[in-house]
Amino acid sequence: MNHDLGAFLKNARLRENLTLQEVADMAQTSKSYVHEIEAGKSAPSLLIAARLSMALDVSVSSMAAHLLKGQLK
Repeated sequence: MNHDLGAFLKNARLRENLTLQEVADMAQTSKSYVHEIEAGKSAPSLLIAARLSMALDVSVSSMAAHLLKGQLK
C-alpha cells in the first residue's frame, strides 16, 4: 500500500528508540497494526495518524506528504 509512509514512521520510531509495542501503547492501537502500517500494508486513519504523530514527534502534515508521495508513484 504505502511503503514511503511506513519507512518514514519506522525511521521516526527507531530515531526515538521506541519499540513497536511502546508506539502502539502511546497511539492506543495494537502492535500488529503499527507493524502493518510500517510495512506499507495499511494506512492509518486520521485519528491513529494523529496519535502516531504525537508518539513519534512528527507532524501529521509530514506523514500526509509521505502518504501522497507513495500514491503518486
